[in-house]
Amino acid sequence: MNTNLLEYRTNNKRDKVRRRQRLLLQIFLIFNFLLLFVNLLLLNLRPHPIRGLYGSFKDGFDTDLEIVRSEIELQQVTFTGGIHYDETGHVYIEETAGPRFVGLPEPAIDEAWESLLRGTHRNVVLAGDVLDRTYLNPSFGLFETGLDAFHQLHCINRIRMALDEEYYDHNIFSAPFLNTDNSKDHCLDYLRQSIQCSADLTPVIMYYQLWINGSLPWFEQTHTCRNWDRIHAWAEAKLDAHPRGSSQHHRSTT
Repeated sequence: MNTNLLEYRTNNKRDKVRRRQRLLLQIFLIFNFLLLFVNLLLLNLRPHPIRGLYGSFKDGFDTDLEIVRSEIELQQVTFTGGIHYDETGHVYIEETAGPRFVGLPEPAIDEAWESLLRGTHRNVVLAGDVLDRTYLNPSFGLFETGLDAFHQLHCINRIRMALDEEYYDHNIFSAPFLNTDNSKDHCLDYLRQSIQCSADLTPVIMYYQLWINGSLPWFEQTHTCRNWDRIHAWAEAKLDAHPRGSSQHHRSTT
């Protein structure tokens, strides 16, 4: 009798231990499952580490026109146009291949700017991210929009022309709703804001220049840029077949 009672108590104790172990195991598994679920939830809610909260330079920002983001491609470009001294101390800017955008006014420079600015304004049928914000021109039923980079280039070109008003028409900045001073101020301040917005962090490398007995910036540095040729080609391909404001326009669906 005592042996059976002892055996019963022993088995009962073992059962309690097993039940306790199973309970602890279940609690452990449930806890880890909940922990995994919370981590996955937080990971999903957190901004993507590559894209970032507002997008990225590489993949496009939330404020970039959506239908052009697929054209973004990064490339490294060595800037040109640095100031140099020759062996006699004469200051010069080294000539580079390709179109010239600065210098004494001449038709070739104007043609280069005209080509660069093609694609400034375009009209599209579908531009989902700006439909509720941009103007729908009732004359031809298309939405008017454009890329801000073109407006910034437009401002630079207008300032360039204003520096040589004797060569170009007077009142370059004239418009029915703006006087000359307002337009100049707008362009200069707009470019200031754009530069501060992009905030290029490429270091300015200095070098010693004998002729001034001091340091000068070496401007021919390599910068990481968006491929302008791709963006320009996209905008130019979508350019209206007729000047802005005419009665007939080419309808672009992208």
